[in-house]
Amino acid sequence: MSSDFLTFVESRRTKIRKQIQRLEMALVELDKSEKLFRMSEKVQAKARASGQPGLEFDQSAKAPSKIGQGLNVTVGGGTIKEAVLALLADFPNGLTADEVLAKLNAGPMPTLARSSLSPQLSRLRHIDGAVAFRDSRWFLGGESSASEGGQAPPSISE
Repeated sequence: MSSDFLTFVESRRTKIRKQIQRLEMALVELDKSEKLFRMSEKVQAKARASGQPGLEFDQSAKAPSKIGQGLNVTVGGGTIKEAVLALLADFPNGLTADEVLAKLNAGPMPTLARSSLSPQLSRLRHIDGAVAFRDSRWFLGGESSASEGGQAPPSISE
């Protein structure tokens, strides 16, 4: 019985440490996103003042074969994932994928296609653990199971 509890405690400790690592990585990404957002605001303001487009298109970039897009869009060297993280930080109630796309199209990535956004949202959710998807909405912050750590502690009566 006591070994079941100790096993549970060690398992829980390991899961919490992994969550902490993911959260620390998310904070680093959030800091990068904030920096990107602030840089993009400056770039866009300069562009508006000079009458030039604020986006940089990397003409030499090759599109991933699955997507078939001609250009990779960057804003101050930022990525789609960074732009999504920066955007979701401003919407604690989350956004649908269509809302994310519309806001990115209206802001730093006017040529972003849904076919480019969807895989990045999935990567942020499943690989990076930086976003969650609930009730058809995307949220900043990883997903957690109903009971923290994914399992209930062993019963004392066992």
